[in-house]
Amino acid sequence: MREDPPKPQAPNERPPEDCLDSWKEIADYLARQVRTVQRWEKAESLPVHRHRHDKAGTVKAYKSEIDGWLQLRHALGNDPNDDLENDTLVQETEPKTLSTSPPPTKRRLIHYIYAAAFILGIAVVVGLVQMSARQARGLLSKKPGRIILAVKPFQNFGRNLDEVAITQGFTEEMLSRLDLLHPERLGVLKLPVSYADISPDQISSKFNADYILEGAVRMDGQKFAITARLIESKDGTHVWEYSYEGDLQESIAMQNKVAFAVALEVLDKLPQGLPQGLPQGLPHEEPPAARVNRDAEVAYLQGRFFWDKRTGESLSKAVELFQKSIQIDPNYAPAYSGLADSYSLLGTVPNSIFPPTEAFPKAEAAARRALNLDESLAEAHVVLGYSNLVYEWNFQEANREFQRALQLQPKNANAHHFYGYYLIATGQLEKATEEAETALQLNPVSPILSTSVGESYYQRRLYDRAIEQHRAALGLDQAYLPALVNLGRAYAQKGMHLEARNAFQKILTYVPEDPAVLSLLANDFAVSGEKDAARKVLVKLQGLATKRYVPSLYIAVVYAGLGEKDQAFLWLEKAYEERCDYLVYLRSEPLGDALRNDPRYAELIHRLGL
Repeated sequence: MREDPPKPQAPNERPPEDCLDSWKEIADYLARQVRTVQRWEKAESLPVHRHRHDKAGTVKAYKSEIDGWLQLRHALGNDPNDDLENDTLVQETEPKTLSTSPPPTKRRLIHYIYAAAFILGIAVVVGLVQMSARQARGLLSKKPGRIILAVKPFQNFGRNLDEVAITQGFTEEMLSRLDLLHPERLGVLKLPVSYADISPDQISSKFNADYILEGAVRMDGQKFAITARLIESKDGTHVWEYSYEGDLQESIAMQNKVAFAVALEVLDKLPQGLPQGLPQGLPHEEPPAARVNRDAEVAYLQGRFFWDKRTGESLSKAVELFQKSIQIDPNYAPAYSGLADSYSLLGTVPNSIFPPTEAFPKAEAAARRALNLDESLAEAHVVLGYSNLVYEWNFQEANREFQRALQLQPKNANAHHFYGYYLIATGQLEKATEEAETALQLNPVSPILSTSVGESYYQRRLYDRAIEQHRAALGLDQAYLPALVNLGRAYAQKGMHLEARNAFQKILTYVPEDPAVLSLLANDFAVSGEKDAARKVLVKLQGLATKRYVPSLYIAVVYAGLGEKDQAFLWLEKAYEERCDYLVYLRSEPLGDALRNDPRYAELIHRLGL
C-alpha cells in the first residue's frame, strides 16, 4: 500500500525579506534612481506588481523575480553596466537602515533562475534538479538500439535580449529538426541551464544519455559565430565539432542554416546502427527561411517567457508582448498563436481574468489569423482544439484540431498536454494519464507538464500519486502556483484538511483575493464541518464578484460543500450560461461528488454533450 507523503515544508512561501514595497526600495535594491527603474518597468518588463485596490501608485516587487529579470536581461547573470554613466545612486531622504539582503552574486545563487525559463522555456530551481533528473531518467528509459541525445542550452555571452533571442531561437530550431530525424531510434532531451557545467558522465548517469550536443553563440558588432560539439557521454570524447560565422542581419536565416547542418552532421556521426542520412519524407536541402523582424521575434520570445508562468498577471503581460510583436510585424504568425494561447488561458479556470465569452472569441480569431499566415503552425491548432473543447463544446472538432496539431508536430509537448484535457473531458482517464506522461517525457523539467500528470491522477482518484506528482512539480519550481493549487485539491480530497488549507493560504499570501483559491478554501471549510468559516469566505467571494469577473462555478463549489444543493445548481446553471470552461470536466471531477446523485447533475452533463 502506498504511504502518504510527508507533510510539505512550505515549498514556495516567500520570506518577508524577499519583498520590496515601494519604488524607492526597488531602486535601492537595483542601485539605480527611481526614474530609471520606472522606465525599465515600462520599456523592459521589470517585474513590478501594482496593488489594484490600494491607493494609487502603490507597488510591490520581489527580489527573486528581479534577480531573474536581471539574468534574463544580461544573459544569465552578467553584472549590469547599462545606464550607469547617466545614473547615480539614489540620494536617500529617509533615515538609512542596514540592508539584510545578500550581495547580488549571492542573490543569484539563492533565488530561482527565471532566465533559464526564457532560454529554453523551462523553469527550474538550482539545487532541486535532482528530482527532474530522476523523472527524466525514468521517462527516457533505454530501449534496445535506441540512442538518447542530450542537448545542452547553447551558451550566450551577450548582454542584451536580442542576443538571448537569437540563441534561444537557434536552440529551439535545432531541437525541432533533431526531433524529426528518427523518433523511434533517436530520443532528444533538452537539458536545463543548471546542467551547463555538469560532466558528461554525470549526464550519462542521470539521463541515460549516449551523446551530448553543446555549443555557444558569440557576437561582435554585426557579426556572429556559432560552435557546436557532439560528445560521447561515457568518456567525454569529442566526436565532432562544427563552426559557422555570418552576418547578424541574417540571424533568422542563420538559425535555419546552422540548425539544418547540425542536425545532418549529428545523424551521420551517431553509431550503433542508427540509419544515416535523412529519413524518408525530410528534405535533403536546407529549406528557405522566411525573413522575420528581429524585434518582433524578441517581443514574441519575451511573451512566451511570461505565458509559461500561467498566472493571470503573467498572461496579461504576455498579451502585451505578443501584441507588440504583431505591431512590429503584422505577418508574424507565431505572435498571433501566442496571443491566442494567452487569451484562451485568461478565460480558463483558475485564471479567469476575462469571462469566457470575451476571452475565447479573441483566442479563436488570433489562432485563425495565425493559421491563415501559416497553416502548419501546430500551436494554433492546439488553441482551436482547446477552444472547441471547453468553450464551443464541439468535441468532434476539438479532436480533429488536436489530431492535426499532433500530425504536424508529433513531439510537441504542448499538443499532448492539451489533448490530455480532451481525454479527461471525454472520460478516457487512463489514456489522459498516458498523454500527460508523453508530454512530460518530451520536456521532463517543465512544471506545468509535471503538475498536469498529477491532475490526471486526481481525476482518477489516485490522490497519493497526485500529491507525489504535484510535489515533484514544486521541486522544479517552488513558486509555481498551478502546482500548489492542485496539491491543495488533492490534499482536500484525501481529507488532509490542514495540509490543503496550508497550500491554499500560501497562494493567498501572494494573491490575497484569488477567487479560485478562495472557492477551494471555502469548500474545504464546509466539508470539514467549519461552515461558519466557509460562509465568511463565501461573503468575501461574492463581494469580489462586484469588482471583477468571478466565475459562477466558484460560488457553486462553495454551496456544494455546504450541502445546499438548490443553490449549487442555481450557480451551476449560471456557469453554464457563462460557458465556463471547467464544466467539461464535471463527469470525473471529485468536487462534484456531493451533487452527482442528483438527476440535475446528469442532465447538465447531457446538455454539455458529454
